Amino acid sequence: MCLVSSGPVLRTRSVSDRPSLSPPASGVEPGDSVSAHPAGDLPPDWCGPVHAAHPVPGDGRGALPVSETEAVVLTAIAIYTAGLALPHNTHRVLSGEGTEQGWRVLKLVAVLYMAVLLGCTALINFSLGFILALTLVPVAASITPHVPRALFAFMMVILSPGCTLLFCVFMYQELLEAPVTLLEGWNLFLSVISQGILDHSLYGSLVYPLLSLLVYPCWLLLWNILFWK
Repeated sequence: MCLVSSGPVLRTRSVSDRPSLSPPASGVEPGDSVSAHPAGDLPPDWCGPVHAAHPVPGDGRGALPVSETEAVVLTAIAIYTAGLALPHNTHRVLSGEGTEQGWRVLKLVAVLYMAVLLGCTALINFSLGFILALTLVPVAASITPHVPRALFAFMMVILSPGCTLLFCVFMYQELLEAPVTLLEGWNLFLSVISQGILDHSLYGSLVYPLLSLLVYPCWLLLWNILFWK
């Protein structure tokens, strides 16, 4: 014998009388939908299927199958990728569009900005400043609107801050003599971004805002010069 609560009334029934999923249970009239009855008015056998089919608002079920951390990281990557469309929008508001003087002034601003950025970064973290210099300086020295766009666009994407961080993840694993596959490296890359955001929120780490608010805009200036019209 087991006790089953149906509303305020407490009654008993045998285990053999326990309803299955196909016939209607006590308290559920034939033809009624399961979602019309609260989970507390249904037998225990129904509670699992009810919550799976009709999740409680606010419990996170029924939404995208990603965690909160993954959602934050994927949003950051989406914003990063959307910045590649910047040249198609900035040319409409920049003065000197389509002239040699326009992109030369923009490159001058980008180079000065990069020099100050690398100098300040090297004072705080020399290793990070050195890695950024290896990826940004060759691009800044050779970028013009007259170079082959397909080749230089591929080179700039490879040397972008995001890809540089991905390469550093694989290089770090190689130095640890624990090589990883592409999928494992990608998962480590996502975890590094999430850890950077978490460290910035909890401990005030400046690496994530440095890369997202200072280094990436500098790279976008050079990307804008490549697609100058």
